[in-house]
Amino acid sequence: MLPLLPTPPSRNDPVNFADRADAFLAVLPEWTAAANALEQSLQLTATTGTSTTSMTVGVGSKTLATQAGKAWVVGAFVYLVSAASVSNFMVGQVTAYNTVTGQLTVNVNATAGAGTLASWIIGLSVPQGSTAVYSGYVSAAGFQLDSLSSLYVSGSVAYWVLDSGDSLYFDRSTNILNVTIGGVGRFHVDANDGPCRLTDASTGNGLVRRSQMDSAILSALPIGAIIDWPSETPPAGWLENDGSSLLRAGFYAPLYAVLGTAHGAADATHFNLPDHRGKFKRGWAHGTSNDPDRATRGANAPGGATGDHVGTTQGWQIESHSHTQAIFTIDGPNTNFPTGNGGGGMGTSTPLSYYGGNQTNPINAAVMSIIKVA
Repeated sequence: MLPLLPTPPSRNDPVNFADRADAFLAVLPEWTAAANALEQSLQLTATTGTSTTSMTVGVGSKTLATQAGKAWVVGAFVYLVSAASVSNFMVGQVTAYNTVTGQLTVNVNATAGAGTLASWIIGLSVPQGSTAVYSGYVSAAGFQLDSLSSLYVSGSVAYWVLDSGDSLYFDRSTNILNVTIGGVGRFHVDANDGPCRLTDASTGNGLVRRSQMDSAILSALPIGAIIDWPSETPPAGWLENDGSSLLRAGFYAPLYAVLGTAHGAADATHFNLPDHRGKFKRGWAHGTSNDPDRATRGANAPGGATGDHVGTTQGWQIESHSHTQAIFTIDGPNTNFPTGNGGGGMGTSTPLSYYGGNQTNPINAAVMSIIKVA
């Protein structure tokens, strides 16, 4: 309740003007705070409420028990939204409200959703078909109406409900966004996955989870596809290219149709995977001089291809080259080493020192070479 203001100062009473002015100004801060609190309560607390009356979603007169002392008046429009599912709500005009008992009667003329529900949230709405905007106070426990829609904020969860049964749900604490269209969950986004269906994992609407997309990309590759993998465990449907021997018939028959025995064969019923362990991949020369030793390339495993063919291997080597080593002589008693004077004597040589690692290779990083088998 607003505090009473004292008698204001008047120039018609110059004798008491100063005293009344001081008293009037002294009470203004308290009065202003009370006025602001009242303004806020009128926009939210007095116009929102709850009810546990069981009602079936539908048009017509609805009577429910709610809180007493609200500011609902006959003729005002209110919404009744299910606390359990914001897709179920009703909008109508107040035909009766008892401020003492809290009994409220609403003539519903717009609905969304279906079912009999017993937990409702009530707030001011706008007349159906109107373009007016209700710019009421919005807090973490109330509604705000915009044309034919309702915005409900409760704790960390925000809802935006349209009169057609469509709604948007966002939880600030979990960063989850859901969209409902026609009363059915259609769209979902969370912090871990990209956009996907809310109700199932179907990709019929073109929206899939990120994990589904990763799986779909791997599944789209043909049997026999080879990729580099960044861990030591291949994904499902893939094997490491480690030269393993597999049966030609049965599960690996599609893979055998691709590889054949190019990478080796232990017998007439088996075939080998490529063995890429510790090796650099090289493009097939295919008759070009880019690999001058293509004709002498060896098999990946016994029974495998040799020569200028896919699946062959090549051991490490250094390209043929030469080094020049000076030869010095000692001429009789002349010991002017190392140049000497070239006259008769014995030839000598100095061995080269060793330097480097166990093989010749460029800077590299190890990955697992894997092949799709299913």
